[in-house]
Amino acid sequence: MKETVWFLFLFNGRLNRRGYWIFFASLIFLGVLGSNQPETLVVNLFVMVCLFWIFFAIIVKRLHDINKSGWWSVISLIPIIGGLAVLALAFIKGSEGKNEYGNYRFLSN
Repeated sequence: MKETVWFLFLFNGRLNRRGYWIFFASLIFLGVLGSNQPETLVVNLFVMVCLFWIFFAIIVKRLHDINKSGWWSVISLIPIIGGLAVLALAFIKGSEGKNEYGNYRFLSN
């Protein structure tokens, strides 16, 4: 459990397609669940910042799996194009074996 939590917040490592789908669906669920809670502005802001951070960490790890720099994640900020790029990451096959970003793939097949 501790390893999974740290994995969510760090920008190093790799994440395969299955893990990307699982984490991405979980983030959407948590975002929707959190948006319906009548909490204070500070709590909501903290939760949204954490989810945004995790969202980018997941994208960077997925990019690492296809042997691309994490800086490509900036594209996800562009309206429409960014959404399509994030969706495309769910379908692109990762590089086999070790690449420039390591050989560890969380939730490997």
